[in-house]
Amino acid sequence: MFEQLDIAIGFVVVMLLLSLLVTATVQAISALLDLRGRNLVRALADLFGQIDSGLRSAPSDASTKGVNNWVQRIKDWWNHPFTKITLATKVADAVASHPILAHTFTRAKAVRKDELLDVLRDLCSDATFGKLEPTVQAKLREILASQVPGRTETSDTAQAIASTLTRVFPLIKDDLNKVVVDTMGKISRMEAGVEKWFDTVMDRSSDIFARWTRITTIVISVLLVLVLQIDSGLILHQISTSAEVKAGLMKISDAALAQADETLKAGDRATDSLKAVARRHQGDAIAGDLDGAPPLVTCADGRKWLEDYGKRINTDIGQVQAEFADACHQRTVAALVKSEDQIGTIKKQLADSELKIVPDRIGGRLVFGDKNDSILSRIKSWAEAYRSKRHLLGTLAMVILLSLGAPFWYNALSQLANLKPGISTKVDKESSATQER
Repeated sequence: MFEQLDIAIGFVVVMLLLSLLVTATVQAISALLDLRGRNLVRALADLFGQIDSGLRSAPSDASTKGVNNWVQRIKDWWNHPFTKITLATKVADAVASHPILAHTFTRAKAVRKDELLDVLRDLCSDATFGKLEPTVQAKLREILASQVPGRTETSDTAQAIASTLTRVFPLIKDDLNKVVVDTMGKISRMEAGVEKWFDTVMDRSSDIFARWTRITTIVISVLLVLVLQIDSGLILHQISTSAEVKAGLMKISDAALAQADETLKAGDRATDSLKAVARRHQGDAIAGDLDGAPPLVTCADGRKWLEDYGKRINTDIGQVQAEFADACHQRTVAALVKSEDQIGTIKKQLADSELKIVPDRIGGRLVFGDKNDSILSRIKSWAEAYRSKRHLLGTLAMVILLSLGAPFWYNALSQLANLKPGISTKVDKESSATQER
C-alpha cells in the first residue's frame, strides 16, 4: 500500500511542478503583453460604442497623411491587435492610459464608474493630463455636453425644489421652474450611458478575460507537451520501477508543496485583495463588509465569496468583482516574481532525482536526432517518434492532465500527503495486533 501511495505522490509532484511552470509562463505572457489592460480598453470601447453610435466610426485625422498615416496604423495594430480601431477605441485607450489610472508603463487594469466619469471630464478639458486626438476630443465633448432626463429620483427632487422656490418667488415662477428642472433634472448623455451599461459590460469583460486565460493555459500546456514529447506513461513507468527516482521525488514533495503554496496562495491573498478593494470604497456601505470578510486564500475563493455576497445583498457588484480580480492578479504576479529562485531550486532538485521528463529515445530511436544531424533530420526524427501509438497516447494523456491546472495538483498532493500518516498509523496498529496473536 505504501509503495502505491509513494508512486502516486511522486507522479503528482511532477504534475504540480510542470503545472507551476505553465502558470508562470501564462502570467509572464499576460504581464508582458499587458493583456488585462488591453481587455479593459476593449470593454471600454464596447461601452462607449453602446452609448453613442457615432463613436463606432473609424477616426479620420486629416493631419495624418502619407508615411505618418501608416506609422499611426502600425501603432494602432500593435496596441490593439485583432481590434477594429474606432473613435471609441481611441477614447478607451486614452482613459486606460490616463496618468491618474495607469500603472507604471502599462494601462489601467480596472476602473470605477466615478473614476471613469472624472477621467472623461478631464480628457475634455483644455488642461487635460491625458492624451487625446483633437477630433476625438471634440466628439467626446459633444457627448458630455448633450443632456438627457435624469433618473426618476433626480427628476422628482428637482421638481420638489422648483415647487418650493416658486412659492417664494411667484413672479418668476415659469422661468425658475424651467431652470431648476433643466439644471438638476438632467444629466449628460455620457453619464446616463455609463450608469446604464457599465456593470453589464464589465461583467462580460471579466468573463471574456477568464476564458482567454484558460485557453492560453491549455495552449501553453499543449505546446510544452507536444514539442518536448512529455509522455505521462513513461514518467509513471520510471517512478514505479526506479527506487532512486521515487526516493528523489519523495524528497522534494514537501518543497514542491511549499512552492505551490507560495505561488498559488501567498497567505490569505484573497483576503488581502478584498481589503485593498475596501480601501478604494471608503465611506461606502460595502467597505465594512469587504473588510469583515472571512479568511480567504486563493483568488478563486475570493471570487466565490463575492458572488455569494452579491446574491445575499441582492445588489450588482460587478465593478467590485473586477477590482478584486485586478488586485488578486497583481498579488499573484508578485508572488511568481518572488518565487522565481525557489522554482529554479525545485527544478534542480527534480533534475537530481534522475527522472527524465523529456525522453531521449522512443522505440529505440533518438527523439531529437543526433547532434551531428541536420535540422531537417532532427525534425524528421521528432515527427517519427509519434508513430508509436503508446507514446502518442501518453502525450495526449499528459496534455489532458496538465490542463487541469496547478490548483488541482496542489490539492491532490495536499490530500495524498495528509493521507500517508493515517495509513502509517493504521498499518502499525494492524502489525501490533498480528504480533500479539
